[in-house]
Amino acid sequence: MKIAIIGGGFTGLAAAKRLLEAGHHVDIYEKEAKLGGVAASINYEDTKLEIFYHHIFTSDHEIIALIEELGLKNQLKWLESKMGFYIDGKIYEFGTPISLLKFKPLTFMDKIRFGISVLRLQMIQDWRPLERITAKEWLVKHAGEKAYKICWEPLLTSKFGEKHDQISMAWFWGKIKLRGSTRSDAKTKEMLGYVMGSFEEVGTKLIEYVQGLGAQIKYNSFVKNVEFIDDHVVVHVDQEEVQYDKVLLTVPLPVVGHLVQGLSRHDLQTIDQIEYTSVICSVLKLNQSYSDIYWLNIGDMDIPFGGLIEHTNMVQDSRYNGKHILYISNYMFETDPLYQAQDDQIKAEYIHHLQKINPSFHEGWIEDFQIFKAKYAQPMIKCNYSSLKPAFQTSIPHVYIANMTHIYPEDRGMNYAIRTGYEVVDVMLHDSR
Repeated sequence: MKIAIIGGGFTGLAAAKRLLEAGHHVDIYEKEAKLGGVAASINYEDTKLEIFYHHIFTSDHEIIALIEELGLKNQLKWLESKMGFYIDGKIYEFGTPISLLKFKPLTFMDKIRFGISVLRLQMIQDWRPLERITAKEWLVKHAGEKAYKICWEPLLTSKFGEKHDQISMAWFWGKIKLRGSTRSDAKTKEMLGYVMGSFEEVGTKLIEYVQGLGAQIKYNSFVKNVEFIDDHVVVHVDQEEVQYDKVLLTVPLPVVGHLVQGLSRHDLQTIDQIEYTSVICSVLKLNQSYSDIYWLNIGDMDIPFGGLIEHTNMVQDSRYNGKHILYISNYMFETDPLYQAQDDQIKAEYIHHLQKINPSFHEGWIEDFQIFKAKYAQPMIKCNYSSLKPAFQTSIPHVYIANMTHIYPEDRGMNYAIRTGYEVVDVMLHDSR
């Protein structure tokens, strides 16, 4: 079969790999000048650095297997990480039983209840009953109102804004379950995986592999629409009309709605029902370390961002010529004034709050400040999402979709992007029998 894939992120590349291995012809259309999607990197201090922070977990079997298959096993390093929590003007270590006992904002009984609720979540194997209730409902009931207000509500709000109380507990379970998998027991330090040279190394090797199998990659391609005509799928791209036996779109769901002609009312309703939050991710190059924490969650609701990820507290700063790299993570809706703001406005706002968290910090520490945005960063996973989750096969014959909205109950990430690419190919090939 002749198959088109629209979108060159990890889902599209993984699908291309499987389709080519099955003997099919694949063309990949990418609107940018390079592949990679949200795993794209930039040149940085004589190496590469992701524009959006990335790491993998020990339970991320698909990407680990792919890394090994592509000959990058020696570049994958498992590194200690340290989590923290900022609240009431102080940074606390967070994420271990010992750090919980030292966490002063909670009373002793609150800490016990909090710890038991996390253990209970990690022991749950079947997430399906959890999708019927919100994360807020479950956490208030099991962890307590105070623990929810102090610890969990700021984290949910930082990801989903004013709609944080609509998020399904099944999604939250996926986050906690995955994080718990990074330790073999309570005493073990958390280990996270990183490919030296950036995860672009994986993308580059995967591109070389699929091209070796005959894939045609068409960069800077503007796909106007996709429609079904005379038992073929026609892709209108730039000034051409190209016929295919099947087409896979790995772009965000709202983009699917604009590109695919003649979608059923049900498909269009699904697209309308699933909302996304956007993200601003800032990358700061500092001449000294901001803190000793890799992942600092922000519990102060007056601070406009939800997390500080100091990359060089996991990967040695020597790989970046001794510079310290700090990501600022900030999820919001596209309509948020900050998302619409100019870069210099965002920078000024962030510097003020960075000084609040660490009074020693000043603007002279900053050697470079870059800002990246993604409009469709995080699907909102509401209650009973399994009934909303779109099918891989659309209502248009031979047109398929695979994107972040298909990752459930786990949270989106590179591993599950790859898994989704494999899964949609299973459906596409089954439909061809």
